[in-house]
Amino acid sequence: MNETDYPLSEVPKSARQGLLPMAAVLLGFTFFTATMWAGGTLGKAFSFSELLLVIVVGNLLLGAYTSALAFIAYKSGLNSVLMGRFCFGEVGSKLSDFVLGFTQIG
Repeated sequence: MNETDYPLSEVPKSARQGLLPMAAVLLGFTFFTATMWAGGTLGKAFSFSELLLVIVVGNLLLGAYTSALAFIAYKSGLNSVLMGRFCFGEVGSKLSDFVLGFTQIG
């Protein structure tokens, strides 16, 4: 049986995806109901100039955070679940897994 998903091991360099497939997946995260709802709430809460500032600062923070995570994942070849297990242990990683999963369902 060929292992193609590598859920419990490092992804070999030969099996890693390029920029375009990963960009398509990450773009999908921006277009879901919870994101649209949060954007609408922010849009009503601030004036236009304040909203632009909030968007720029938020995107800079998010970009720095995700860039650091992407670099670590690139160097290690580990997925988020395995990185959580190594950082927080078997029990502690369940909390981070729950938070990550809960944010994706709104």
